Amino acid sequence: MHFSTLDVPLGGEWSGELVTTTNVAGVELMTNLFSLWPVEDAPGRFRFTYRVLDLPPFLVRGYKLRVFLRDAAGKRSETDIPFRLSGRRPGPTPTPATDRE
Repeated sequence: MHFSTLDVPLGGEWSGELVTTTNVAGVELMTNLFSLWPVEDAPGRFRFTYRVLDLPPFLVRGYKLRVFLRDAAGKRSETDIPFRLSGRRPGPTPTPATDRE
């Protein structure tokens, strides 16, 4: 498993790639805020890109990221990973508008 980060800023992009055995039919990434299903590029190779929405401050904290792997028969395995939603990263400072006449 490779994730761009496990400390994702609000409004930021989060991506990852997962390499599994070829008998894995699907992968699900889940927290108590969201679930997403990476796309399978090739047998055993999954990827995703996700834009994290702006959230109220009380939801900016650590979570457990649950990674579920399912085979074609429906058998499931789970791995839990520490995951954090952090505040917005500071962006560029806006320049003040000036009046030109």
